[in-house]
Amino acid sequence: MNRLQIIKNEIISENLTGTVEEITEYFNNKPLIDNPITEPPQVPANVTLSQIFGAAIQNDPTGAFSAIQKYTSLLEMTNRAINNRDTEAIQAHLLIFGSELNQAAQTAINTLLSQTQADPNWTEQILGQSKAEELNIYPVKENEVFKVVKGLYNE
Repeated sequence: MNRLQIIKNEIISENLTGTVEEITEYFNNKPLIDNPITEPPQVPANVTLSQIFGAAIQNDPTGAFSAIQKYTSLLEMTNRAINNRDTEAIQAHLLIFGSELNQAAQTAINTLLSQTQADPNWTEQILGQSKAEELNIYPVKENEVFKVVKGLYNE
């Protein structure tokens, strides 16, 4: 069965009326449905470079200042990695910084980086499947609906 026949069958079986735009919207509209994931998943907490250095300075001021002076050029790359949530790059950079820090500072930083939070992008509702997706004809175009409707009036 071709696309136009599927569209025609749906228009007839659902007794669809309205403008071409409204019927096209019927096919393509993705309704909001309840998210099947009922609780937001835990994701790594947002950590800033300031927090990391704050933990380092609080636990090993001498080592932290030594690391900052020694690895100044790495700071910008580390900040970019943090902003991009590139955990592999962050860990690699912190291994380098960590070589200047005592165990207490390293532990404080690792504790900070292991914190999680509820996923801020999670929502209670998500977009469901459109009628066109259910019928495997997504997206339906207005010209297709027009051809079908025109054909129905000419029958």
